[in-house]
Amino acid sequence: MATKKQAFDWALAPAPESKDHFTLKSEYDLFIGGKWQKPKSGKYFDTINPANEQKIVGELLAVQGKPVDVGGYYQPDDRKAAAALRPSATFNAILGAL
Repeated sequence: MATKKQAFDWALAPAPESKDHFTLKSEYDLFIGGKWQKPKSGKYFDTINPANEQKIVGELLAVQGKPVDVGGYYQPDDRKAAAALRPSATFNAILGAL
């Protein structure tokens, strides 16, 4: 007698690009000798989004909260303001390709 296979309900599986099942931080310590340690150089690798292999999250988190000179409050320099408002080279490349 043949065994009937059960179908998997794919509607319950998260989409590969979904971000609701993981959290990305801007930097991660190194796991060396069974312990989490900060790198001696103080430098970290870019955080890569596993859903699309891009480093946008790390770039945007790295510039949050830093004061930026935009050349004035009432009449800012357009180039400085544009650079401050679009700090992610990866994200800028995506926007430029649209």
